[in-house]
Amino acid sequence: MRLVYTSTARKRLRNILEYIRSEHSEKRASTFQKRVLDRSEELLDHPLKGHPIPTLTTPERAYRGLSFGRHLTIYHVDNDHIHVTDFFDTKQHPANAWMKADTFTC
Repeated sequence: MRLVYTSTARKRLRNILEYIRSEHSEKRASTFQKRVLDRSEELLDHPLKGHPIPTLTTPERAYRGLSFGRHLTIYHVDNDHIHVTDFFDTKQHPANAWMKADTFTC
């Protein structure tokens, strides 16, 4: 199994880290980054650990969400790859943050 982060996921994580840096500190941003990436790596041993997200799931892809504090890691499993497609702050309204499944790039 291999963990792959899409460009959307990397961009969203960068945005979250920038926000944490500006509102809190570099140390807090670094700690968050390490913890959220460690949490994502748990998927390598348990790829179906996250809960299904029916609103994003298509006939081709079953999206799942792995919680970390108030954040959600959005991903899908494809053969021997786990594609992390987004990171979502659950304090945001989903209509303002979640992308439609067909806009994710792998």
